[in-house]
Amino acid sequence: MTGQKKTLVACYVEKKYNQGIRTDTDEKQSNNQRTDNQNSQRKEETMKKKIMIVLALVLSACMLTACGSSTCKKCDNEVYKDGLCQEHYYEAHPLEALGDLASGLKDLFG
Repeated sequence: MTGQKKTLVACYVEKKYNQGIRTDTDEKQSNNQRTDNQNSQRKEETMKKKIMIVLALVLSACMLTACGSSTCKKCDNEVYKDGLCQEHYYEAHPLEALGDLASGLKDLFG
C-alpha cells in the first residue's frame, strides 16, 4: 500500500506541476494578446490623429480659398457683385442698372 500511495502522490504532484506549466504558458499567451491589443489600439489612435490633422489642413485650405479677394477684378474698389465693383458691374450689366435705378426712383417718389 505504501508504494501505491507514493505513486498516487507522484501522480498528483506531476499533475499539479503540469497545470502550473500550462498556466505559465497561458499567462504568456494572454500577455502577448494584451500587448497585441494595446499595439493595435495605439495604431488606431495614431491613425485617428493623422486623419484629424489632414482634415484640419484641408479645411483651412478651403477657408483660405473661399474667402478670396475683396477687391474688384478691374480696379481696387470693394466688390459689389460677381467680383466687380458697382461701377464695373453696372457697365457689364446695364439692364440691371436700369432696374435698380427704377426701383430707387420708385422708392424716392413713391
